[in-house]
Amino acid sequence: ARGDDPVARRGLWEAEHLVDLGKLDEARSRTERNLGFCEARGWTGHAAHCHAVLGLIAARRGEEDAARQHLAPIDAWTDRTGEVEMILRARQVRGSLAGGREVAEEAATRAGRLGFALFQVRLLRLARREEEADRRAAELGYAW
Repeated sequence: ARGDDPVARRGLWEAEHLVDLGKLDEARSRTERNLGFCEARGWTGHAAHCHAVLGLIAARRGEEDAARQHLAPIDAWTDRTGEVEMILRARQVRGSLAGGREVAEEAATRAGRLGFALFQVRLLRLARREEEADRRAAELGYAW
């Protein structure tokens, strides 16, 4: 057990929210610990989710090589499972890289069609469609 430190999905959702709030250092620290926890238990899907969060943090910091390195375990997971949420997370990372606006645009449209509203908000922000993202976030009751 890890005390009060959330692990697996709960910890990842909290880390994603920290990223949304711009608290990148805290999100990275929590996610790196969570990655070790998940890998030690063979929780490959959760580990891929950790890599998605870490890739997004690296991209936001302009560490594009590091962000790209985090894509490999995500892609390996989605190739095996076809998990839609993880595919959208990979596109979120790719959309955060230089030249990624088109990826974010396409993924925001897809997320909306599939009913993944929070992904849609995040991807709309990456596509620089702030007003639409703010309106959609308000509809969801999601605070940044």
